[in-house]
Amino acid sequence: MKRFSVVCWALAWLTLSSAGLLMAEDARPESDGAMLEDLDWMVGDWVLVPENDAETEQLGAMVMTVRWDEGRMFLVREATLTPPADAGEPAVTLQQRIGWDPLVDRIRSWSFSTDGSRGEATWFRDGDSWIVRGTAVLPDGTQTSSVNIYTFDGEDRCTWRNVEPALAADGAPSARATWVRTPRSTAP
Repeated sequence: MKRFSVVCWALAWLTLSSAGLLMAEDARPESDGAMLEDLDWMVGDWVLVPENDAETEQLGAMVMTVRWDEGRMFLVREATLTPPADAGEPAVTLQQRIGWDPLVDRIRSWSFSTDGSRGEATWFRDGDSWIVRGTAVLPDGTQTSSVNIYTFDGEDRCTWRNVEPALAADGAPSARATWVRTPRSTAP
């Protein structure tokens, strides 16, 4: 029965497309990418500037590039975290796609890291800020969750905050840092 339904759908699609009633642009909604326009400020190259030296020691160095994908349906974010030299750990790269999820009528993101971690999040706008509620699975199977807030200053800075310190395994205080767009960046 399932195979029959798929065949019927395929035949209907072929009939409509050959009759000129269904065009290629009908195959994907034009509104998906438009739903991300409020995040266009993210496009560019960024460097993370922690609030103080203690956070620099804790976080290490982080750079990020954000661009639109070829079809302008997703924002593609790639960030590289280089741990402090004394940590003895390799750099970790995170790749993330941010897009409109029509199943939940929300902006969502899906992330994959070179250390084997993966995660997903839902994005909500709150005034000038974006609240990002996420869950992740670490390489050892540990599940985590987080709430992050990104506030763009309208120019070349974005404040990042993690607002749930209880989620940190070691009870560390909330992290807070500023993303600064680099000069070589292609700002929107």
